[in-house]
Amino acid sequence: EVGRARPSAKIAQVIKRDGRREPFARHKLERSIGICSKGRGSSTSVRDLATEITRDVELELSEQSVVTSGQLAAETIRVLRTRDPIAAIRFASTAKQFVSVEDYEAEALGLRNRSRS
Repeated sequence: EVGRARPSAKIAQVIKRDGRREPFARHKLERSIGICSKGRGSSTSVRDLATEITRDVELELSEQSVVTSGQLAAETIRVLRTRDPIAAIRFASTAKQFVSVEDYEAEALGLRNRSRS
């Protein structure tokens, strides 16, 4: 949305799955979203989507200076589900470490059920 304010607080650190802490790198999240959105529009529209989704995730989590990678992933998936369900499944497959066709199926069914509500 045009005119949304930048976060007043900034995400400063991310706690990774293995417990390591590293500085939040906006470009890493944008790149991940861009990869899962590849082929879903022009390179410009994919880049714009990645920027917008990242901004929305930052806004949602902006009151916390330290977040977990799981929080970032969950919020990214939540926002992507509303904007591009295929990109959401692609992102979820990495974030949730899918190992089987059933994992993809469960995610797709969840998306379908949400869209019917």
